Amino acid sequence: MILMSIFEFLSYSKVGTEGIMNFLVFILLIVVIVSNMKKELAPDCKKGFSKFFVAVLVFLMFSTFFDFAYSLTYKIMYDLVYNGELDYFDFYYTIRILWGVTYGLSFLNQFIAFILLFSAIEIKLFNKKSNFKFLIFAIIFLVGIFLFTIANIVLYYTIGGLGYQISRLVLAVLTSLNYIIIAIAIRVLLRKTGKENESLKVYTKSISIGVLFLFNLHSIVQIFQIVRSFISYIFYSNEYFVYNDLLNLIFYGLFFLSSLLFIIGIIVLALGAIKTMSVPLTFSKTKGVKGIPRKIANSCPKCRAPIPAGAEFCTNCGHHF
Repeated sequence: MILMSIFEFLSYSKVGTEGIMNFLVFILLIVVIVSNMKKELAPDCKKGFSKFFVAVLVFLMFSTFFDFAYSLTYKIMYDLVYNGELDYFDFYYTIRILWGVTYGLSFLNQFIAFILLFSAIEIKLFNKKSNFKFLIFAIIFLVGIFLFTIANIVLYYTIGGLGYQISRLVLAVLTSLNYIIIAIAIRVLLRKTGKENESLKVYTKSISIGVLFLFNLHSIVQIFQIVRSFISYIFYSNEYFVYNDLLNLIFYGLFFLSSLLFIIGIIVLALGAIKTMSVPLTFSKTKGVKGIPRKIANSCPKCRAPIPAGAEFCTNCGHHF
């Protein structure tokens, strides 16, 4: 009885968490839009990356909304089945259709958001230095993830059972690995570009951390989630209910950890996007400064932030000296 009460609380908490995630992305969207509208920029500063990030947040908002809508509908219908007010088979087939629609729309919005994000990184942060090689690389991997997702949905409606669980496990691992590879590429490129631009590393550091949480750590947790789901299916098929209860607790733990990593990643990326509006960039080896001076010369007369030696602009507010 106590265990069922815990599961009931956690299941409602899961729906609430996804609702909070959707609301948080909406709030971040408003914050970035307001920052774009109100912030006065110093000479040579642009709002390019933050404008891209507004579009990224719009699509992520719809993505998180569809996840929340599915979880909420599933919980309501499951309670109706539990109370005998809805036939199980009607619930099962309705949820199958609902899952395909909401999961597909959620992924499509997320897919577009990430393409926009990687496009912004290519165009705004690397100043086309790599001739779109990174963007092409990222799109190839994203298309691979998209195909894996379509295959996952098709297999769900066709083979089902153990065959679907095995294919789902393989496809999920491959999808997560693709995101991990893309994230590593982003962080390597940011590090290389920062070596010839003293202002760049100041705000791309938050972008790197955001990418680490959103794509690296989040993807690793998702691999554990799908492995847990596979093990749970095996136990459930053999009616090992004691072990399955434990796996359910692990599922909720991994879900909340995954949600936390997502939230941290989005917040840090949003802060990095806002920061780009007030940092002038140079992408020339003759104009740029290799490496960032460790010595702090003084503080900005306008905002009192520390200024790297040799800098012409404040990396915090964009004030020109």
